[in-house]
Order: sequence, then C-alpha cells, then structure tokens
Amino acid sequence: MKKKLGDIPDTNFETKPVGWYHVVIREAKVKVSDNTDNPYASLQMAILEGEYKKQRIFKNFTLIEKCLTFIKPFLMAIGYTKNDSVEIDSAGLLCLDPEEWLGKQLMVHLKHRVYEGEKKEEVDAYKGVEEEIYEQRKSSAEDVSDDGEEIPF
Repeated sequence: MKKKLGDIPDTNFETKPVGWYHVVIREAKVKVSDNTDNPYASLQMAILEGEYKKQRIFKNFTLIEKCLTFIKPFLMAIGYTKNDSVEIDSAGLLCLDPEEWLGKQLMVHLKHRVYEGEKKEEVDAYKGVEEEIYEQRKSSAEDVSDDGEEIPF
C-alpha cells in the first residue's frame, strides 16, 4: 500500500491567541521523565467554547515537592482549597492522582514564547470557572451602570 504525503494531515498545531480559555481535562496520566526520573502529570485539556472549541491545550507538572508552588494555582482552579493538604512521601514525591482531575473544568491563560525559532503557546495562569463567571458578571454590571454610582461587587 502507498499513501501520498499530501493526503496525510500535518501535525503542526495552530498557535492559539494569547488569552483565557475555558477547558476541561480530557486526559491525565502520570509519566516518568527520561532526563530526571521524576514523575510528572501529563495533561490534555479540550477547549469548550469559542473559535478554538475542541482544540487541545497541553500541560505537564513535575510531581515533586519543590514544584508544588507551580502546581498550587492549578489545584486551586480545579477545586482544591487552602485547607486541603497534599501528601508528600519520604522521597519528596507528591502523592497526587491526576486521573482524579479528569472532567474538571477550569480557565487557563495562554501566553506565547519562542522555542527553537518558533512561536509556541504556554499555559501561564489558572483560575476556577466560578471566578471567571464572577468577573464577567461584575464587568457586565459595570457596563450597565450609567448613574455614576459604585456597584457593590
């Protein structure tokens, strides 16, 4: 069997614009880094609305104690609270099960960076969906205020 190369779709993903995207976690697996032997969570998130609906956003988190600062905003966005704890084993590995995150919705912010001469997207912030709804409602309320009074938000 032969297949024309022109009939095979390109694997180059279109770089999405900088901004906030409403996503759902569709795939979450623990993998091990070839370079460091550290475990990491490999996430695939699907965009739920807008022009880029159904397209994917990818993110990895190294699951070690010194990376907890970088994982915390993500965990807070998917529903963890400041009163929740993360177990850390004696080797300094985080005892998190990314499969528990499947189906969780959140807002992710994409920025652009240049890697090996190409523009790439990178997740640089997270917030819960409830936070986004609150901000939209607050903004909408400010838009309809025409009497100069402050709106209590």
